[in-house]
Amino acid sequence: MAPSLPLRLRLLRLLSQAMLVGERLWRGFWPGQAAFAGYFAVAALGILGEMPWYLRLIVLVAAVTGVAFGALKLIRSFRWPSRSEAERRLERDGGVAHRPFEALADAPASSDAKSAVAWSMHIDRMVRSVRNVRLGWPEVSLTRIDPWAVRHAALLLLIGGLVVGWGDFGPRLARAVQVWPTEAPRPVSFELWLDPPAYTGAAPIRPSPALETIEAPTGSLLKAIADSNIGAPSLIVGVTEIPFTPTEAPGEYALETVLDASGRVAMVDANGKVLNEWPLAILPDLPPEAKFAQDPLISEAGVLRFDYAVADDYGVILSDISLAPADDKPAGGYAETEALPVPLPQGAKSAKGAVFRDLTPHRWAGRTVTLTLRAKDAIGQIGKSEPLTFPLPAREFEHPVAVAVIAARRELDMEPVRREPVAETIAKIMRAPAAYDNDLTAMTAFSIIQARLLVNRSERSYVLARDLMWEIALRLEDDGLSVAERALRKARERLAEAMARDASPEEIAKLIEELKEALDRFLQAMAQAQERDGNQQQVAPNGQMMQSQDLMEMLDRIRELTQSGAKDAARDALAEVDRMLEQLSNARIARQNTERMQEMREGLQETEELIQRQQSLMDETFRQGQQGQTGQQRQGQRGQQGQRGEGQQGQQGQGQGGQQGQSSQGQQGQGGQQPGDGQGRGLAGQQEALRRALGQVMRQIGENGEIPGSLGGAERAMRDAVGGLRRGDGAKALGGQGRALEELRRAAQDMAEDLARQMGDQGDDTGFADGEGGEGDGKDPLGRSMRGRATGDVTIPGIGDLQRARAIRDEVTRRAGERARPPVELDYLERLLKRF
Repeated sequence: MAPSLPLRLRLLRLLSQAMLVGERLWRGFWPGQAAFAGYFAVAALGILGEMPWYLRLIVLVAAVTGVAFGALKLIRSFRWPSRSEAERRLERDGGVAHRPFEALADAPASSDAKSAVAWSMHIDRMVRSVRNVRLGWPEVSLTRIDPWAVRHAALLLLIGGLVVGWGDFGPRLARAVQVWPTEAPRPVSFELWLDPPAYTGAAPIRPSPALETIEAPTGSLLKAIADSNIGAPSLIVGVTEIPFTPTEAPGEYALETVLDASGRVAMVDANGKVLNEWPLAILPDLPPEAKFAQDPLISEAGVLRFDYAVADDYGVILSDISLAPADDKPAGGYAETEALPVPLPQGAKSAKGAVFRDLTPHRWAGRTVTLTLRAKDAIGQIGKSEPLTFPLPAREFEHPVAVAVIAARRELDMEPVRREPVAETIAKIMRAPAAYDNDLTAMTAFSIIQARLLVNRSERSYVLARDLMWEIALRLEDDGLSVAERALRKARERLAEAMARDASPEEIAKLIEELKEALDRFLQAMAQAQERDGNQQQVAPNGQMMQSQDLMEMLDRIRELTQSGAKDAARDALAEVDRMLEQLSNARIARQNTERMQEMREGLQETEELIQRQQSLMDETFRQGQQGQTGQQRQGQRGQQGQRGEGQQGQQGQGQGGQQGQSSQGQQGQGGQQPGDGQGRGLAGQQEALRRALGQVMRQIGENGEIPGSLGGAERAMRDAVGGLRRGDGAKALGGQGRALEELRRAAQDMAEDLARQMGDQGDDTGFADGEGGEGDGKDPLGRSMRGRATGDVTIPGIGDLQRARAIRDEVTRRAGERARPPVELDYLERLLKRF
């Protein structure tokens, strides 16, 4: 039995067989190899792409023929190597003689003992010999069958083609195998356009060769489409080259990219040729600007007016006024800052106007706050105004229960978590119904406030409790008039917000009806208040009647403008309604001011009467003093004549007579500078009556305001004059009367200036101080004359304009319903209807 070969020899024999297979394939297929390498070489060099299509076809046929010939030759000549051939290759490469592999496979011819020993020695020698076999290198030389080395030329040509055409081998090969007629290369046609972001409202940009620079907002979408039969073009944006993408249409390519940096835009064809280029300037989106046009104004009713101005390069979408406490006291409540929304026209690039806010119910009322106007654009950038420090107005209550409720409410605002003391205060108030006239509504409200404070400790419960406390305080203070006024303001704010966000005409019409109902309730409450006060007439500060029908007509006009699509005119009309409503809201305060001015006029008139009476009394005192002085002079003359008539009197008699004469003369001199006893007492009584009249005037003035200090000085001077008259001291009496007259005149001047100032303030129908808060030509929103007021240059369409707009809208609707019209016209009509 032949010995088994080691694993190493078996593996070598397998590799030898594989090498023989490779060598036979290489020698048998060499013509096909040369044809294959040569074709790909000329394709990589780009030679075939430049040939006409029929020459490319000939070369391709020749290459395919060569490959086919080599394959046929290989098939005919190829023979799979046997195991013995593989062993012969190993023996030859290892230099081993006597064919040991074949000897190991043989068997002895005889089986005797001697033959077995000899055979065993032979096998041992062959085993040692076969261990020296090895596998040499493959024999790839084709010199005998390819004496001209055609295969080497083809291989070198292929290597050179791959080096030259590296990176563009695919397109070159595609052109080489294109062996059918094609159209000639044509110039690349392309089209570019830029779509700015929708929020900018900017029109699309179509760059042309004549355009010097492309200016586009940041974030613009650049779109391009190209037609090319020489391959995909590309677009250079800045320093980045972006390839076009093929579309479904043959030879058509498209591209989209977002622009966010300046640089250049260049169109490049498939061969790298720049077809056109433009400098690119990206316009940044700047943050919005916001500022207060002036310091906030406070109306007589305590309403704040905020004049604002906001602007943005592409439009402001949101604006508000941020409030934060500016003093060192704790903020109180659940939020450290709060925001008051500012309604703006949708997407307005700039807006100026005024918002009215009643902040007397605010938890920071009466405290100094920091106001900041903020504006936000479409990408979230926020612009802020300079912070403005301003004291919020606080309403002063007079009803005792209302005062107690508001005090408890302020305590709750400072520390919302400590609700038990506030609830106890409300309970004490509720247990004394006589203090609030047994009002069942107030009693129910107090019970609800207690429940909200003690049962539910959430933030919402806190807000509802404090709001109800404010409402009940207003009810107790003026029997619901302020509640109705607050509801009116809320309805107006909801309408302004809806118009700012471009709400539908149906929603605006609904809000207008709500505003009209709130206006009716406010007018009814005001009429009831006037009836209680005994004043059946509502007098506007400018002396004209504020008719509610005017407001109703203006609200109807806003609805008509909204339905006809005149939204800007509707917003202007709403601004005029705001002014009219402020005039209406200030009517009650204006009436109180009118009554106060009437009382000031009466006080001034009475003071002027006191001045006249004091002047007359002073003149009378002076005349009486002059008459007494004349009587003294006459008596002195008669005494001198008596002394001359007596002649020779003794020294003692003369001394006594002289002394008596001097005494008489002194008494007469004094009597000449003052009225007689009866006259002095009469003048003192008149001066005392005048002083008492002054005291009555001072009491009347003190009931409605502050008493001028000059009146007090006049009263003291009159008191000195009364004392002088009673003592017969004419000089002191005249001095006191003179000082009293001077003080009365000074008081009258102060009162006149105060009255003039009040009348000047009343010249502004809005109720804002110094007549500020408006602009215009001296007419109110209805075209009526207004002293010191202005309403701007708003032109509100008339009834005829609205009718024409409605007729146009109806005609457009009718035409849009005729579906037989051309699609382009129908599309235009539908876009017109969207405007309405």
